[in-house]
Amino acid sequence: MPSEPDQPGPVVLRRAGPEDAAAIAEVFLASFHATYAFPLAHTDDEWRTWIRETLVPSSETWVAVAGTEIVGLMALGDGFLDQLYIKPGWWRRGIGRRFVALARERRPDGLDLYTFQVNADARAFYERQGFTAIWFGDGAANEEGQPDVRYAWRPGGQAQLGLASAGADIWSPLDPGPPSGRVTSRDGTPIAWFETDEGGPLPTSPRPPLLLIHGATADHTTFRVVGPMFAARRRVIAMDRRGRGASGDASAGTPYAIEREYEDVAAVVEAIAGRVGGVVDVLGHSFGGRVALGAAPLTSRIGRLVVYESAPAPAGMSFDRPGLVERLVELEAAGNRVELMRAFMTEVVGMTADEFAAFQANPVWPIRLAAAHTLVRELTAEFGDGDATAIRRLGGAVRVPVLQLLGRDSRAVFAAGTEALDQALPDGRIVVLPGQKHAAHHGDPERFVAEVERFLARG
Repeated sequence: MPSEPDQPGPVVLRRAGPEDAAAIAEVFLASFHATYAFPLAHTDDEWRTWIRETLVPSSETWVAVAGTEIVGLMALGDGFLDQLYIKPGWWRRGIGRRFVALARERRPDGLDLYTFQVNADARAFYERQGFTAIWFGDGAANEEGQPDVRYAWRPGGQAQLGLASAGADIWSPLDPGPPSGRVTSRDGTPIAWFETDEGGPLPTSPRPPLLLIHGATADHTTFRVVGPMFAARRRVIAMDRRGRGASGDASAGTPYAIEREYEDVAAVVEAIAGRVGGVVDVLGHSFGGRVALGAAPLTSRIGRLVVYESAPAPAGMSFDRPGLVERLVELEAAGNRVELMRAFMTEVVGMTADEFAAFQANPVWPIRLAAAHTLVRELTAEFGDGDATAIRRLGGAVRVPVLQLLGRDSRAVFAAGTEALDQALPDGRIVVLPGQKHAAHHGDPERFVAEVERFLARG
């Protein structure tokens, strides 16, 4: 469904009745065929029967009527906006916006919906209406087999986190608002980013902009504490890695490869550098730092690079314990995301049972849980774990200055990998953060920001 500016039209919204089923079916079919290049999973006649015998009788269905012509339809389920289609020729007249406003009125406790990832116009439309992408699928959950995305709208979501006006703060995990921009990566995946100044004029500070890259299961809002602190000094851009937040994911059936994430980061860096006319500093946490290191040889527009416990495991060590990957694969196949997250966070990241319980109680938990399916692919994509030559190759390929941050209380494998990578880097240094584990950007944000800024200010 293409974007729809607020244009008045002689259109009335009313509840649908059985007599409207035939016209509703034609709107649905015409809109779908005009929007998508791939076919529906059933014939047109099968869809007409389903709409007549199932959708209209069992759903709260509304129609948009111009004179005597039905030009739009909306179907609401229990907390879901199940269908919203506008007849071609009636796009961009504000009908979709009116339907969404009505849906919120009818479902004031919140709404979820699905759309296909390829439908960039629909995604932009829903994001303008305050919906947030919370899950990306590979197509296995829909009959068309097409990668999809789940959006959610929650009333007062920002107030629950003590934030300001809804939709105004890009760091809100429940409602960051629409992205500031997107770039298409080399394999066609759309990668979204969020800017603190929404693309406004450059700050007077000569500091380069700072790109933030999140780690496993997270999205850009993991920097909700330190992001605003960095933004007091410079322009800040935070990206959603593929499969998270407002970004897309690889096409269905395409095997995951960490190299695609290198290309994602390089594409965002090039896009931002082209806008500001200079280099971009990059900060990556955990796996986000890993892909930033891999991206550095792909672009000349990275100025300095900061990574937090992002090195591969050195010779003789591994992040996972015997049998862990197999157990995670079984948990993923069983759909047991809670235990999948528990195993990863306690056995790989190093959370204690109390720390994991606090993580589950955090408002970000449902969003992080939705991305749990990405854990196995990232853990099994660890390049060169236990291979000293891989660390040397990685370090030798990165030519920009690199700061590695390390929590003093983190697992020994993080410290060993950090030391090994530092020895391979042409221009590297390490700063150890006392009393911290794998998340000092939450545990000691002031020290975290100070150490990053001190490094980025080096002559």
